[in-house]
Amino acid sequence: MEDAALGILRVPDLVVVDEEEATADSDAIDPRRCHLVIEIVSRSHPSNDYEGKLRDYPAMGVPHYLIVDPRDGSAVHHWAPVRRAGVASYDNRQHYTFPEAITVGAWKIDTAVLPRYSPDTGR
Repeated sequence: MEDAALGILRVPDLVVVDEEEATADSDAIDPRRCHLVIEIVSRSHPSNDYEGKLRDYPAMGVPHYLIVDPRDGSAVHHWAPVRRAGVASYDNRQHYTFPEAITVGAWKIDTAVLPRYSPDTGR
């Protein structure tokens, strides 16, 4: 996903877009045309999802951002991008813990089937 006006390029773990956007003859997805971005928190750089992308995605106009954290079996849904004092953020957020079902718009995500990172193997 690229927002050329802001100079931001992000590569989400999962992005939900309409088929016409997914099959468009373009090198990048317009973030304002996506419906949902999901990031799976990495062990090595969790701040990237909780800070950097949480700053960039509302500025890019991403309407729903879901952070799934296999380290502790949690998830946070952020939605409704707004600008306050010139800073983009999300107006709403909802916390979840595995095995709760997550509802984002018309989608339901069953977290009971999501794996957690193993504490001993680094995976």
